[in-house]
Amino acid sequence: MADFEWYRSFVAVYQEGTVSAAAQRRALTQPAVSGHILALEKLFDIQLFLRTPRQMIPTETGHALYIQIISAIEQLESATQSGLQPQNASYEIRLGTAREYFYVDGLVRLAAQGTTKYRVTLTIGHTARLLRQLQ
Repeated sequence: MADFEWYRSFVAVYQEGTVSAAAQRRALTQPAVSGHILALEKLFDIQLFLRTPRQMIPTETGHALYIQIISAIEQLESATQSGLQPQNASYEIRLGTAREYFYVDGLVRLAAQGTTKYRVTLTIGHTARLLRQLQ
């Protein structure tokens, strides 16, 4: 039986075109992502990608698998992400900005959000001081 993570790695490689980009996107190592792809290929006894020095090119079978699973993968990932956040959740936004920028552009953008789901902590000051505080 295939592991869900194998399919997620397969989709990432398919979309990114390289194992290294897929690994970075998934916050995994390259050997882990390669292992997932090899495990799927072994499970189904098929080749999913043509391996070239610079990219992974989906085979016809790889493309067919992608078309078959992408909708389910996206739905599961969406359900997982939305399921982790209560509907009445509040998100904290911390802003550090120069006064002039905030009053000219930042306040307008913040007001345009039109939601009470954000708690904003605002620090106004000179760039050098803000950078020191950020560090």
